[in-house]
Parts: sequence; C-alpha cells; structure tokens
Amino acid sequence: MRLKQLVTGVVGMAGVCLFGSLPAKATARLQTWEFDTGQNRLLFTTESEVQPQVSLLTNPRRLVIDLPGILSEESLGDQFIGGAVTAVRVTQAGADTTRMVLELSPDYDLDPKQVKVWGLTSQQWVVQLPGATPTIAAGGLQMPDLSKAIARPLAIAGDHPIPQPINRNQISRNQIGHNQIGHNQTGHNQIGHNQISRNQVTAAAVQATATVLRGVQVTAEGFFIPTVGAAPQVQVYRTRDGNQARQLVIDLLDAAIAPGLTAEMLPQGRYGIQRWSLTQFATSPPAIRITLTLDGHSPDWQITPLANGGIWVIPMGVAPSQIAAPPTTV
Repeated sequence: MRLKQLVTGVVGMAGVCLFGSLPAKATARLQTWEFDTGQNRLLFTTESEVQPQVSLLTNPRRLVIDLPGILSEESLGDQFIGGAVTAVRVTQAGADTTRMVLELSPDYDLDPKQVKVWGLTSQQWVVQLPGATPTIAAGGLQMPDLSKAIARPLAIAGDHPIPQPINRNQISRNQIGHNQIGHNQTGHNQIGHNQISRNQVTAAAVQATATVLRGVQVTAEGFFIPTVGAAPQVQVYRTRDGNQARQLVIDLLDAAIAPGLTAEMLPQGRYGIQRWSLTQFATSPPAIRITLTLDGHSPDWQITPLANGGIWVIPMGVAPSQIAAPPTTV
C-alpha cells in the first residue's frame, strides 16, 4: 500500500485527452491517492467533484484514469508497487487534467469488463481491479467488497468497455426505496443551538443498511464507536483540511447513522480531537463518512473494527491520558 500527499508544483505531460472537451480552467487539486495491494484497488480524493474517465491501453498494457478539471501539484514519477500493478504514475495530461496511470504486469490478465469504478462521494473514488483475494482483518472482519457497484458500459479508447463510474448525485429519491432509516431528509446539519459545539452530524434518507452507527463514546483507551447489525466495513485514510489541519477520515460502507444522533452527543475537545463530523451519503450502498479534525497535540490514531460490532479508535504510541489538552476558549 502506498499513500501520497501531493505537494507544490505542476509538471506537464505530453498526451492527448481521450474524452472530449475539458473545463476552461482547472482549480481543484488531487489531494491524496493510495494503492491497496491487498485488495488490488486504487483510492483517490480530489478537492472538488470529478467524473473519472477510464481506459485500458496496450503496448504496454496500462490502465489510465483521467480526472478532468483536476490538477496534480507535482508529478510523482514512478511509484513501484509490485504484483498485478507494477507502478502508479500521476502526471498532468494537458493543462486541465490529472492522469493516473497504473502500469500492469505482463502476467496479469486484466478483463476490462471486471474493472469497477465506484464513487463513495463525488470527490472520493475507488478503482477496483479484478483478481484480488479478499483479506481478513483482525477479529475476522472481511474488508469492503465493492462488487455491489452498479456497472454500465462506457465506450472508450481501444473498444474496451469499463463500467461507468457511479456519481451519487445521479441517485434519485425514487431509487431510495420505502424501507428507509428515519433521518432528516433535508440533509441540513443537526448542530442545534449550542454554537460552542464544532461537531457536526449531516443526515440523509437512505435505504436499509447492514450496519447502523449509534454514536461515539469516550473511554480510557480512546474512543469507541458502537454499531449494530453486521460488522462494519471500514476504509481509512489521512488528509488535511483547507487550513492544513490534519484529518483522519473513516468511511463505513453499507451503513447508516442512527436516528436521533446529534452533534451534541459527540465528544467535545477530548484527546486532541478538535471536531467530529458524521456525514450520511445516499449512495448505493449507503455510506457514512466520519471525519476527525486533529489539533496540534493529537497523535496519530489506529482504527480497529470488531467482528462482533463496533470500532476502536486508539492513539498510536501514547496513552490517552498523556495527550496534552489545549486551553479551553469560549
């Protein structure tokens, strides 16, 4: 697995846009990318909405993901991965498009019809390649299975159909169905009247899910996120917000926020966490994004989902009691 936080600078790349006209000017940037060798998939996050365009090229064989309207701040060169994907390159294909190239091993027989492009949100995407062996995390939890992604053929270069990416904005209210979790359908933040609280819970009406998140509890070990239903399917990555504050992002697939959960019920100012943000997405399947904004005193955190339900969030390398607390301000 390799995670890259992009840094300053723009490097051009000679190439031809494969998919028609691009926006006149790109201002949003590619924030992070990660290739998970165990699951054989690429995950990436952009600053604004994007619709990836994917093609399979030959001589040599490579999978190309173009991100129109997105800039990469610097070419990272060849990032050697090993296995089915030997390397990942991130470059600029023209002035307004970031291009991610997955170099494929000659021994890897990729069926383009089995490639799935799946958007957890319109800014975070997963490109799932076939042939991965599902891994089992601690406690016997099977990591996310993206086989539920809806695939529609896409005419692309070389006549290799690759499933159309899912854009959550295309999901209509009629597709949600009748068996819904009783959330606030306006999607407005449920912050309440206590303006001191910086926490946020954003609800949405979703279909029934395998997992329900019930809240966040403070413990002597750190935090515990109780869930009911199936064991939570978790994806974790680290990034920074617009103010360069560190953020830990936990995505739960096929999950819903419990009705009645509000921002006031979340921990406030504990263990170096400035802010908790819980956002429900009406994707298929539904998903929750938990964003922890860390202060300057906070260590890194380890995320451990449990097979019998719940998620431990435990600081790495330091006891919670040793995390310095900044002065309280009102």
